[in-house]
Amino acid sequence: MESLRRGRLAVLILSPEQVDFNVHLRYAFECCGVALVVFDEAHTWLSWPAWRSAMARSVHHLTAAPRMALTATLRRASEGRLLRALGMDGACVIRQAFFRGNLMLRVEHRRPLFASSSAGVTRSNSDSEYAYRQRRSLLLAMEAARRDGNAIVYVHTRREADALARNLLREYNALYDNKSGDHVAGVLICAYHAGVDDRRVIELAFSSRRKVVVVATVAFGLGINSAAVRVVIHWVRFRVASRVFFVRFSQHIAVPFFRLAF
Repeated sequence: MESLRRGRLAVLILSPEQVDFNVHLRYAFECCGVALVVFDEAHTWLSWPAWRSAMARSVHHLTAAPRMALTATLRRASEGRLLRALGMDGACVIRQAFFRGNLMLRVEHRRPLFASSSAGVTRSNSDSEYAYRQRRSLLLAMEAARRDGNAIVYVHTRREADALARNLLREYNALYDNKSGDHVAGVLICAYHAGVDDRRVIELAFSSRRKVVVVATVAFGLGINSAAVRVVIHWVRFRVASRVFFVRFSQHIAVPFFRLAF
């Protein structure tokens, strides 16, 4: 609060509840002034106030500063409702496509993850599937390193990040020992999650070096702003609702510029 009063803060990230409940904070805003109010994931203001009532109230508590709302998932038909909910009637709406000139879409054929027989649909051997994903991730990371770039592999848990980083490092060293043509020298492979003590070291390495492979939870951030990123791999867990899924999707992996979803 003292830093806010003294004007030492360039950016302050708050939850709607903090704005709604903290009277002293709102008073500090009135005294110090706010240059810009930004609503991130703004589409949530259309549905979440039903169970987070502070969201609606926080909009009215904010000072009359310029406002900006950011979202990647808002339907065009809902634009007007969102602007009214955020007190931004008449604001200019800027839409941009997610597909940019520096992206490439590619579909790869792979062996089935599920097998179909007269007895029904059965899952393939889990160890074999894990080995396939692990090997494919490493080869894509090596391709990124060969282009003097970096790679991110997103997983769900800290344990998965630690285990996969160890396994990728072991396979990477095996490529060198076997004098494989897939090996690229000087690659750094490390895990990143909220339980890692030297996260800042990894962040600096990723931003300043090349040939860095980070196996991370979403703590690493999905909005990494780096021109060196060549591949983003998602180890996705999914449930299957019907046999149609096996027929239509089990044979392929969609890859937007090496953005691979397992």
